Amino acid sequence: MEDWEAMGIVECFIPQKHHQVLEALRCKIFNYSSMLLSSCLIVKNLKMLKKVTMNEEAQVEGLETEFQTYFEAQSDELRKPVKQQILKTQCKIRKKYNLKRRGSKSYRVGDVVVIK
Repeated sequence: MEDWEAMGIVECFIPQKHHQVLEALRCKIFNYSSMLLSSCLIVKNLKMLKKVTMNEEAQVEGLETEFQTYFEAQSDELRKPVKQQILKTQCKIRKKYNLKRRGSKSYRVGDVVVIK
């Protein structure tokens, strides 16, 4: 492994939606079974380890809110370039569509026009 100052191993149940967030926090997750959401979490930061193992029970609510806020911030950063790419694609499609459209008929004042 890398030069980790302090390392701890925690065996706990971590929902899969939080795995990406934990990896972003520089934790390593090893799945025992993807069907049973059980995982082995190797934590680099001892403060994070203390949060996970406090009172022999996982402080799920506190961790979940922390993971949720971090995940939302991370997903917002990912959404911005995707949204810009979608707008560029829509603009290209709009230009192609407008080129294929039939032009409107131009009338002059005094022309006789039939209205159906």
